[in-house]
Amino acid sequence: MNPNFVELSLSLKPLYVPKSLSSLFLDLSKIDNQYYKLSVLSDYICKPEEELARVQPLKHLLPQCTLFLMEAIETLKVEFTNIKNNLKNNEKEGERETQKIISTCSNPQERYPKFIALKSPL
Repeated sequence: MNPNFVELSLSLKPLYVPKSLSSLFLDLSKIDNQYYKLSVLSDYICKPEEELARVQPLKHLLPQCTLFLMEAIETLKVEFTNIKNNLKNNEKEGERETQKIISTCSNPQERYPKFIALKSPL
């Protein structure tokens, strides 16, 4: 992530502050770890939700602000759901591959028929 947009919070934990949603999505695309992506997104979703809660009492004075925040929150949640679904699909594929390996390893005669046939009794 861009070091210009990392700040320290009161807990001294680095806090990611992008300039816009597009810069957030650009930075997320550079992250390989899906779990870290989910962590960054879930932390970032809280900010517009908190802001929306503060703006809600004034929504009749700030209708566009309310709409923009709601749209931003929805976009972030959709991206969060997409990453989470991709992660689940990848885990399912990994489980299938593991099952294939286990089934192949459980019957060594299928893998090494010549070796087992040539085995000499001692």
